[in-house]
Amino acid sequence: MPSKVAQVAAVRALASERREHDLATDTLIAAVCPGMVDTATSRPWFSDYSQAQSPPQAAEAVLDLVFSDHVDPALYGQLVRAGKALDWHDGTPPVEQDRLVTP
Repeated sequence: MPSKVAQVAAVRALASERREHDLATDTLIAAVCPGMVDTATSRPWFSDYSQAQSPPQAAEAVLDLVFSDHVDPALYGQLVRAGKALDWHDGTPPVEQDRLVTP
């Protein structure tokens, strides 16, 4: 989790430097979190896959951002899932603890 927080922080730092120019040219800088994706790599970490997406489903939301005609300024520099900025609470995203497998 700390590495993901660092990735989002790096995106936000870069976005804060470039915001005005990028929005004028319809360029989006954002961190993307597809949510739970059912892959062989993720299976050891979670016990409940009822809400998991397939890799193509997860990619679809990312591609929607890539091929969008115009940048939504509300998404610029944000952590984005399914085309919406995720809320951060106390500087950290909400964690779905009940779905993590405990060692």
